[in-house]
Amino acid sequence: MLVYLFFAIFITFLLPICYSQEPGMSVKLRKKLLSNGTFSLYLDIYRKGRRSYRFLDLRLTGNRDHDREILRVAETIRLQAELELVSNIF
Repeated sequence: MLVYLFFAIFITFLLPICYSQEPGMSVKLRKKLLSNGTFSLYLDIYRKGRRSYRFLDLRLTGNRDHDREILRVAETIRLQAELELVSNIF
């Protein structure tokens, strides 16, 4: 869990200093309601006028503790994708 916290702090505070993000670039974590009542998580990636999606195969079930951990993992994946996008690896 300490690794997640360090990574989040790095992305939030140090990355903007190291890299300047181009306008029109973003990675957003979104959720979609499924027919069975759970939510599926995916990344909405926008770069240079083009939109793409990366489905994470993660589900929010309604169990508070489980969902909190799943959201933590999903946010870490989103931060990694944003880092890749900014560093032109994506």
